[in-house]
Amino acid sequence: MQNSAANWQTYRNEEHGFEMLHPPTYRIESESADSILFVAFPQSFELHILKKADIAAEIRNLDYPIKSVEEIVVGGQSGKFVVEDTADCDDCAYRKTAFIQYGFNVIELSGNASETNIRKILSTFKFIEPVDTSTWQTYRNEQYGFEVKYPPSLMPSGWSGQTYLIKKEASDAERMDYSDQLVEIRVDKASYRFDKYSNTTDGSIVEGFGDLKIRNYTIDGYKAVEYGYDEALREKEIEEQRKALESGASVGIIYFPKGLIINKDGTIIEISTGSYFGDFSDTFDQILSTFKFIPPTSEVPQAVFTSPEECEIATGKQCSFVMCDYVPPGKTFDEVCGKDFQPGWAPRSAPSETTNLSSPMLRIVWSGGLCPSNDGGGQECTSKFLLRSDGSYISGQNQGMVSNEDMNRLRLLIEGADFASIKSKKLIGTCARSYDGSSPTYTFYINGREEIIDSCDIEIDASSPLFSEINRITGSIFNQL
Repeated sequence: MQNSAANWQTYRNEEHGFEMLHPPTYRIESESADSILFVAFPQSFELHILKKADIAAEIRNLDYPIKSVEEIVVGGQSGKFVVEDTADCDDCAYRKTAFIQYGFNVIELSGNASETNIRKILSTFKFIEPVDTSTWQTYRNEQYGFEVKYPPSLMPSGWSGQTYLIKKEASDAERMDYSDQLVEIRVDKASYRFDKYSNTTDGSIVEGFGDLKIRNYTIDGYKAVEYGYDEALREKEIEEQRKALESGASVGIIYFPKGLIINKDGTIIEISTGSYFGDFSDTFDQILSTFKFIPPTSEVPQAVFTSPEECEIATGKQCSFVMCDYVPPGKTFDEVCGKDFQPGWAPRSAPSETTNLSSPMLRIVWSGGLCPSNDGGGQECTSKFLLRSDGSYISGQNQGMVSNEDMNRLRLLIEGADFASIKSKKLIGTCARSYDGSSPTYTFYINGREEIIDSCDIEIDASSPLFSEINRITGSIFNQL
């Protein structure tokens, strides 16, 4: 490749198995499953994936008279380079079209871009082995109308507004430091983050967030922005961390972010990872390539029954108790629970797997604050607490059991908690971590999903039944240590 293409950007299509470079002045204007439009006004070119197509038939169906046809080889595959005579079209340049036969499909690259650029783009084509997604699972969010596929080694955990794709086979250590959460799928109505990324120049760091803006484009007509990380800055951070470790200092986790944010009529959908390195970088690219919109469905209120037996007989599903005993400050009961709300038993959204008695039920990580050190200084402290469904707990090097009475009370509070309402109260003040204080992050494991409450993001009401009970149980444990 010529040196002048050194700063060109990579377009990679995992689904159809190819990648190419293009000039940085060309941005993706629109993208669908089988068509991608690149624009650098007034020039443009478009990629089409023609399934089970024949090159000779495609040439016969071109819009303008043919000026020339040339045999070409692109990425080891044979093809044709066609120039159409557009003399009868006002303000039209000669239209160039390349057809590349790849298996049973034909890749068509056409446009009014300069012939030099078109040929140079073709010279960068490389065909790759498509990833087999036939065994992948599908995460569908019918409430907000989209779906994405993921490999069978992961499983979804969370709710419709915030879902994580987590490792199925994760150690306690990975669960404790969240490294089991490889992908986050978040839906929000606040557009500030999207606007900030979208308005940042391509190739620049997003102010206040630290990510590298890659590009703006569209998906099925909706605005989208892609971001990643600056490799030079990350290498510098790794080197600084290495030196800190050699000096005996404590260091935090280095993240390698990559993500996609989409604005769908004011609903912000973000799919991201903090582990974009090694083999998982290719896996995450493939996950993103499977994203597509589906028709949304509205949520239908579920009937509430007076007993679990009545609920399960009527619905054929496992049921849990629904209550609304937590109303955030500044909210009314009707706003949170609805005017027709009545506590009772309701069917779960999907049958849950039998709970493993040794599976985690609650994890609390307190971070921030300074631990004493021999040199009179200090380093950031992190304390962790893990409570399992059988009542056993781990706190640092200590282990023990929570009484059955306390576990039953806590289990009912967790299963009945309205986490959407809890998360609706954002922290307005200053997080304790900002001034060397300690603050907790709670992870609740409920029927195969996770709910995460970070006290530096959410205003936690310590007097609410759920958190009051958690504080009572953990306080009793810590007083015994």
